[in-house]
Amino acid sequence: MKCKLCGTKTGKFLRSYHMECVSCFKDQWYLMGKAIDEYHLGITSKSVAMGNFMRATEDVFIQNYFWENIYSHSELRTYDKLIFSQGQIQAREEKKQSKNICPNGTIALTDSGIYILGGNTFYIPYRKVIDVGTEKMIWFGTEVYIDVRTSSPLRHRYGIKAVDKKDENFAYTVCDIVRFMAGIESKEKKNHLIRTNPKPIDLLFRAYPVEATVLPVDMTQTKIAETKEKVPVVENIPYQTSFKKHIWTMEEDELCCRKYLELYVIAHSNKGLYQFVEELSAIMPEISKGSLRMKTQNIKQLCIEHCIPDSLTVKPLSQYSKQNATAFNKVLTDLRLSKTTSWNE
Repeated sequence: MKCKLCGTKTGKFLRSYHMECVSCFKDQWYLMGKAIDEYHLGITSKSVAMGNFMRATEDVFIQNYFWENIYSHSELRTYDKLIFSQGQIQAREEKKQSKNICPNGTIALTDSGIYILGGNTFYIPYRKVIDVGTEKMIWFGTEVYIDVRTSSPLRHRYGIKAVDKKDENFAYTVCDIVRFMAGIESKEKKNHLIRTNPKPIDLLFRAYPVEATVLPVDMTQTKIAETKEKVPVVENIPYQTSFKKHIWTMEEDELCCRKYLELYVIAHSNKGLYQFVEELSAIMPEISKGSLRMKTQNIKQLCIEHCIPDSLTVKPLSQYSKQNATAFNKVLTDLRLSKTTSWNE
């Protein structure tokens, strides 16, 4: 079977992950929880914590794992960066009356807002979230509620919970991430609990348990000062939001297409996506690894449309730009490749 995190073969029957890939994934997931903890404890500022948090989410293993839960990538906007996702959730909307809007769907958290994917797609931007918390119901499990700003005197609330009623970890994880992204202060007075292992990771990685990180909020100023000395804080690191996304040039598109075609079409290399993205990142360090990964998936889609066989095993992404298609056709002409290109040529 193939590893769902790196896309290469595991070498063993009924094994979906490499142990090394799982270890790398858990390291990045731990850094995400650590960034939220340090912000709520006052160790780092919001901009520094946000920068550390988003840099951890751009890891290839994080992206590959959470994109697995989303069936149609076109339901998310192309410039949104995926942070977290989980399937098998139920969602309801409460305005004048409560109604079930998603009996069994998927939730996706990006850097700009919350997506509820099911029969219909609901989008909640973080700037409209005024309150978020969890509510434990006896017969229905733990639900995370999200209150949205509205001009009506009635409350506008979304309630989201896992189909598995015993899954309390999902609600707390979503609550912590949404509260951090929306800039809402934590309501917990005694302890702040960051779940570093959400429910889907527990189910898939039972052989590799990860304990939750519990950090007390009522620490004295002396303890906070001692913690600040132990944790190196890098100030003045601006976080690039989705509105300051990288604008691809024709030269960059041509370079990515040329590297891809030379490696996976002409040389028939078995190099995985992670190694290829690392090579591109070394050449173009100003572009995030997440953008390079999506660009690689776009080139994969273009190869499929042009009937050109390649050796990279990765999910194609159809939302490519016209500039990317133009650069791809230009590189095809330069390398003298066409739709009739076969593995034996």
